[in-house]
Amino acid sequence: MMPPSTQGPAQLALMEMSKGHDIQSMGHNSSDYLHTLIELKKLAFADRDRWIADPEKADVPLARLLNPAYLAERSAMVDPSSAADSVSPGFGDDDVDTHEEERDDSGDTVYLTAVDKWGNAVSWIQSNFAGFGSGLLEPETGILLHNRGSLYTLEDGHPNQVAPNKRPYHTLSPMMALHADGDFSFTLGTPGGDSQPQSLLQISHNLLVFNMTPQEAIEAPRFRSMSDMRVSIENRVPRAALEGLASKGHQLTVVPGWTATFGGAQMIVFNRETGVLTAAADPRREAYALAY
Repeated sequence: MMPPSTQGPAQLALMEMSKGHDIQSMGHNSSDYLHTLIELKKLAFADRDRWIADPEKADVPLARLLNPAYLAERSAMVDPSSAADSVSPGFGDDDVDTHEEERDDSGDTVYLTAVDKWGNAVSWIQSNFAGFGSGLLEPETGILLHNRGSLYTLEDGHPNQVAPNKRPYHTLSPMMALHADGDFSFTLGTPGGDSQPQSLLQISHNLLVFNMTPQEAIEAPRFRSMSDMRVSIENRVPRAALEGLASKGHQLTVVPGWTATFGGAQMIVFNRETGVLTAAADPRREAYALAY
């Protein structure tokens, strides 16, 4: 994952905290499984919102945030029977503005991944943030300038407080996974702002835990946890799971399947046993998988 000032650390925290729960036995997209991921997201985002900023301009305690023992403690805070209406960061003051807020999802983000026959891999994402970014055009090149600076905070003393020559916090978080011995495993990424770590977590579990093919992993129905108790979720999720989530206190908005709100993921997976590369693309947006 990309380092701060991105939300890459939140993605890594989610993956590590998932180890504290037997998600495979819960069953794919069961109410218990979805509830667990939603609650883990709240914990990861509470720490993200409190600490993630430009590490060259602020103290970002990355080693502590990603410490397995610390994340095990955070993971154990999930109540299996009830949704938390608010979650505080694991340390530090919690009376600060957060990054997470309702935003226009019509942004200009694109993800691209490529792997060649020699195993060189790229996991690349680019974004102007809002549509046409800042609206400012560099006349000689035609490049539009982004408006990621809107994700600064004005909160005095916050690590992400606006300041000169400082990179703002931003949501871009493409993934590249390696085996323990360093060999390439897969690339994965998606547009979607705050939904990026959530979508990548669900797709990774689909692939690694539930043994789906890359295309199945991307096409499976997804949720997007908003702030507080609200959850947007595709109507392809089983009704029993939706009812179970509601009984735990989640405020659900059920939306049509294949909705762009849940991203437009792309993935390339390498099978070490067969030597085959498999590409997959998301029908939720204009995404394509090509081979040569």
